[in-house]
Amino acid sequence: AISTPRLYSNTIGRVIERNGFITTNSAFKKIISSAKRAIRISSPFLQKDVASKNSIPELEEIILMAFQRGCKFVILSREVYSKRATDLTWLIELSKKNGFSEKLEIFDYHKTKNGWKVDSSTHAKLIIADEEIAYIGSAELRLNSLYKNFEVGVILEGPKIIGLVELFDAMTTLAKKVY
Repeated sequence: AISTPRLYSNTIGRVIERNGFITTNSAFKKIISSAKRAIRISSPFLQKDVASKNSIPELEEIILMAFQRGCKFVILSREVYSKRATDLTWLIELSKKNGFSEKLEIFDYHKTKNGWKVDSSTHAKLIIADEEIAYIGSAELRLNSLYKNFEVGVILEGPKIIGLVELFDAMTTLAKKVY
């Protein structure tokens, strides 16, 4: 999956087309839309601007459809209590407003020493649907990753996904539950 700066050249476009790459926003939509039971997202940033016209304008609808299918969303982020509390408000409000608050869990993994020096934190960017398919790459669910930055990721399918699920779930046991 590829995200390119909005000002990319025709040369980059030809490389993307010739190699059959898909866009990162297409990859994200495909993975979330394919889930039947659970969607796990690890992202230091998860901002509402991802649902803008230049990113994934239908993201809220895709998330609601996943909730309606019975999917649970588990989010692993960082600095949710301090710097990024408002980044996830839109997702909490979306789940509450539509009666799915029990289908959303948010974890914060960011440990500091002396109140400011980072000791350990999450920086992983991945989206996993059930134990079937996953995106691993540099892009996050935010406008900059899908519209302004050069980002690269891969979609994986198969038995290795079970190991990713296990790893993700282990990280949430080390994190602080926020919601």
